[in-house]
Amino acid sequence: RSRLDARLGNWADGKLAGKENVNEGDGTILLSSSQLTDAENQTINQNHSGLIASSEGIGRILSFLGIGVTSALTTSYSEPKSALIIMGYPSSFWVMDQDGKIVKDKDGMVSLINPPPHGYKFALIPKGGKTLFIIAQF
Repeated sequence: RSRLDARLGNWADGKLAGKENVNEGDGTILLSSSQLTDAENQTINQNHSGLIASSEGIGRILSFLGIGVTSALTTSYSEPKSALIIMGYPSSFWVMDQDGKIVKDKDGMVSLINPPPHGYKFALIPKGGKTLFIIAQF
């Protein structure tokens, strides 16, 4: 790092060798964001989802709550690859896939995790003069 960077306190661990831009991020939680002063902090090697879905994460949470784990924990969680989020306000609506499976909104929202890549139909009942309808796909 340069003398100016050193004086400004930049790059205390050394200057970056390069940049890598990704949409997904690395899925980790910053240590400084995950700990509380004057608390019994614990660290596990998991990403956001693994914190609450892995055997290690669940075991630590149960232990913290004083709930003993009497058998080996197993989880079948897998990281979502995509999502379809549909919101309508004020309204009631239903979303139907090509197999005829119908999902009713809850509080104006339907979330489909890893949705099949085919068309959907929806029925909408507005509850006012104007209804805001938003569809997001990730």
